[in-house]
Amino acid sequence: MGHLSKFRLGFLLCAFCLFFSISNTLQGQILFGAAATQDSLWGIDTTTWTVVQRTKPTLTGNTILGIAGLADDPIGHDSYALLIVAAAPNSTLLAQINPMNGVCTQVGNLGLAFTSIAFRADGQLMGVVGDGGGANAEKVLLIDKTTAATSPAVTLGNGDNGEVICFNGDDAMLYHWSGSSMMVLEKFPASTPYTPLTNIATTGTPGAEKRGAIYLGSGKFITAEVGNRLRRMRDAGQYGPIVSNTPDALTGMIMPPKFGLSDNLVCINEVVTWSVKGLTPDTAFYDWGDGTIDLVYPAGPATHVYLSAGSKLVNAGLKNSSIGKDTLVSGNIMVNPLPGVFLSPSTDTILCLADTLVISGTFGGQSQWYRNGIAIPGATTNVYASTVSGWYNMQKRNTNGCIDSAHVGISVVLASQAPSPTISFDTTGCPTVVFQNNDAFATQWAWTFGDGGSSNAPNPSHTYAAVGTYTVNLVAANACFTTPASVSVVVDCFIGTQDPSASFIKLVPNPSSGHATLMADLSETTQFSYRIADLQGRILYDSESMEVQGNMSAAIPIAPAPGLYSVFVQANGKTQVLRWLVQ
Repeated sequence: MGHLSKFRLGFLLCAFCLFFSISNTLQGQILFGAAATQDSLWGIDTTTWTVVQRTKPTLTGNTILGIAGLADDPIGHDSYALLIVAAAPNSTLLAQINPMNGVCTQVGNLGLAFTSIAFRADGQLMGVVGDGGGANAEKVLLIDKTTAATSPAVTLGNGDNGEVICFNGDDAMLYHWSGSSMMVLEKFPASTPYTPLTNIATTGTPGAEKRGAIYLGSGKFITAEVGNRLRRMRDAGQYGPIVSNTPDALTGMIMPPKFGLSDNLVCINEVVTWSVKGLTPDTAFYDWGDGTIDLVYPAGPATHVYLSAGSKLVNAGLKNSSIGKDTLVSGNIMVNPLPGVFLSPSTDTILCLADTLVISGTFGGQSQWYRNGIAIPGATTNVYASTVSGWYNMQKRNTNGCIDSAHVGISVVLASQAPSPTISFDTTGCPTVVFQNNDAFATQWAWTFGDGGSSNAPNPSHTYAAVGTYTVNLVAANACFTTPASVSVVVDCFIGTQDPSASFIKLVPNPSSGHATLMADLSETTQFSYRIADLQGRILYDSESMEVQGNMSAAIPIAPAPGLYSVFVQANGKTQVLRWLVQ
């Protein structure tokens, strides 16, 4: 809105003070009601349906005898009343009313005795004249909410005593109750041409003559009747049970939107909640003062967490398509900083037997040490001597009452057992061998693989360059103990690259019982030699180079023990590797 009236500004300041002081103790949504025969405005807690507030309405220069009707403006969110005053006994005054303190500001004299008022969704105020209104009796008139000027809309004329209208925002219809002995319920469009008037057949116990009504949404009304009762009703015509007895027959009922803040003094990372109570079809907007704006539709609560300290100017209000934002509450929230909490040492630590680790935290404020998430009794200074394993953290409360803990605690491990590694390995990927140390107590590992290679990984892999038997050593250690281990690894797979063009030599028989012959059909003279090695790479036989041609046959002169052997054949500079299985 572009500006606020003096009344509106005073209302906002009063509402701000009240709701900031009672925001944590509101019983529930408050229904405000008034009567034509008393100078009282009652607040009724809709959780218990009991009266929790009585206020005497006031109007400067006038004595208020009663209030004939109440309505909330869905656009400006002001509350309006039909005032019955001593100075104008044959008409009603239109006034804005602050339901929190009863202060009224006159808009104008309506010139007629209206008995009920209601707002359309677009903010147009409408009223109905009572049966004693002469030619205007039982007529619905449009009312200018800024001047109190009236203009005719539609004549009802259905029913006898008592004329009550209430707007249903779900179907955009005005509902009309009339009569005492012959009660009638009808509805009609709230906009031109305001017809047809549709009679609604009712069921259930209607009770007595209706003096007021309020629409709660979802087809539900609360009606006020002679006999000082509130009764439930559905827009389809079903009368429900009595929900409450009231001090008088309420001629008007409103539930204006009101905002409450959970706290105006908070810490960083603490959740702050705006709540909203009352009836409104609008979107609630919350400006948290740090660049964050939340929109909630339909209007409801919102929460926020501040990440920076300082005073935050906050606003809460309602937003609709007609006027945009309408701020109802403004104020300040003081966000206090968190205490800085740091631990030393800042890294995980291992204790040896009989050792003590002194952990220190930030000075100042109130301290509490935790082990594995549980408070340590009596550990309330900024240092703590740890003698057992666990995860340690410190919580600090500063003078502002804000609490924080170290973002990362430290793990203290008592190394009461030495490493006891046993080495296992997997050679299926030969010549790459995968090793495992099989120990749960070491924190450091030193491997040597028997061929000059090494690693500090807990479970390394290593690729060998030659067949053979290798002694693999491991030294496993933690902060307190060191333990060695070793194992013998046989690498027996083919390593290297052979020349495929040299595959003209055959070894027969293979497998054999210990004797075999190298055979070839050579078309030209060839320099020929061979060498036999076991899996450990030891050379068992190395032939002399010879010149051969034609059908070549060279009997292997040795008969090795059963096992797998490699036969390296060279012919004219080309190499062929044969695997020989002796059984």
